Amino acid sequence: MKNIYFASLFLFSITTIFAQEDLLDGQWVMDSIFDHDIFLEDPSNPITIDFDVDANVITIQSFCGEIYQSFYTASTTENTFEITNAMWTPTTCSEDNGFEIATYGLLSIPTVHPQILIFTITNNGDSTSLVLDFTYFDEGLGVTTGVVANFTKENDPPEQLTTNWYLDQIVVDNVIHNNYFNESQNMGIIFTANPGSLANNLVFDGNSSCNSFDGNYVADENTISINSMAITAMDCVGTPKQLYEDLYIEVLRVNNAIPSVLNYTAFGTGDAATLVISNPASGDYAVYGKIPSETTLVQAWYLSRMEIPGSSNIEIPFSDAPSLLFTNTIDPVLFETQALGNGDCNSFYCTYEFSFTSNGDNVLIRNFGATLADCTSSTYEDAYFATLESPSSNYFELKIINDGATLIMTDLLGAKLVFGDAPLSLEDVDISTLDVVLKENLVSSVLKLSGLEPLQNPKYTIATIQGKTIVGGPLLSDMILVDYLSTGVYFLNITTENNISKILKFIKQ
Repeated sequence: MKNIYFASLFLFSITTIFAQEDLLDGQWVMDSIFDHDIFLEDPSNPITIDFDVDANVITIQSFCGEIYQSFYTASTTENTFEITNAMWTPTTCSEDNGFEIATYGLLSIPTVHPQILIFTITNNGDSTSLVLDFTYFDEGLGVTTGVVANFTKENDPPEQLTTNWYLDQIVVDNVIHNNYFNESQNMGIIFTANPGSLANNLVFDGNSSCNSFDGNYVADENTISINSMAITAMDCVGTPKQLYEDLYIEVLRVNNAIPSVLNYTAFGTGDAATLVISNPASGDYAVYGKIPSETTLVQAWYLSRMEIPGSSNIEIPFSDAPSLLFTNTIDPVLFETQALGNGDCNSFYCTYEFSFTSNGDNVLIRNFGATLADCTSSTYEDAYFATLESPSSNYFELKIINDGATLIMTDLLGAKLVFGDAPLSLEDVDISTLDVVLKENLVSSVLKLSGLEPLQNPKYTIATIQGKTIVGGPLLSDMILVDYLSTGVYFLNITTENNISKILKFIKQ
């Protein structure tokens, strides 16, 4: 059973208390101690001292497991304090090789010399070190003697970091790959303030698209050091979400190794808060928000229009529901991911291969096969099936826009298949023609746009996350200067002359 020793408080009037004393507050772990001629380090049992600067009390957990208390007062000399009362004596235990008596020599009251300690505090980023120095000149021996001890404590992570963050997008080689892969679980990361299994570390955990992970980290105002990381081993090999998971984990692992020191910035408040974690080796980064993405690739998509270069657009009748369903199921024979769907009269089956390239998100349709019902009356089925099946047109650049409501697949010949997330109805408003995207959404001076060419007399506004319009006017080129904006999240609203609009979020560094 532990003994607890208390001492009565000795009141002491002082004229000056230095603010540096406040930095002593909290618990410190002993690393080493020098007692006269004996140097001891790395105690096998933890030794801690806990300063309560409001009560001027030091609570000591000794090597032998005892709890002691010493009282102190701040000195009129900067970076010093004096032990004023310590009515305890050290105990003994079989494992101790000097720590117990050395700790007593540091934080008790000697019979001859005032117990005045000099302290030095150094912030090392992920931890802070404390040196307590009680040395004096022994006139009898003619030498300087005393006790010096070294302590550390973990630094609390920045408050804005320690929360739940949901993955919005990954940027690889300056190409944005949005998170369309939350169908199984919300991808993201949680940085906690809970002590980790490694000394002076805290715990983080999170989800990728297929698996979960956790580990130990330390953080300061600009960097996060991932010092351990364990990942579950769920098998989703060959699926789009597995490829996206690989991109995500690569951002968190510098040179694919642990430990990894990552850069980060966090800004905004509430639901508009944003976290950007960047990999200094690759330059790639992940962007997080406070609301999980609901946009998913793996679902049923319903064809609404086909745009074939050199031909008139083919509009799908409201009464029809031709479709394309992407799945995460692996074909047991072909070992490729399955997709299926319907035309006007027939159904089809195929496999697909998803990839992330410098052109964005891409899908290759393979092994296409359809039923053979007579469908000569259809105005679109032959063209739809031919676009999916033909080797000259079955590789597509893929985009999901309008908050997940519209999928656009553009083949190498420029043909576009435009899908919605529900069958067409007479009430639908067609806004998919406004296929404008940001080339980068993390910018420092210039917004760069693509997809403006078909638009007639577009206009734009830029607004804050609170809805306040900052600037607006005719959109005369594919670049907008934003170097005057403060760091934060903004919304770019582009409107055509027939009042079709598109809202794009960007982050100003």
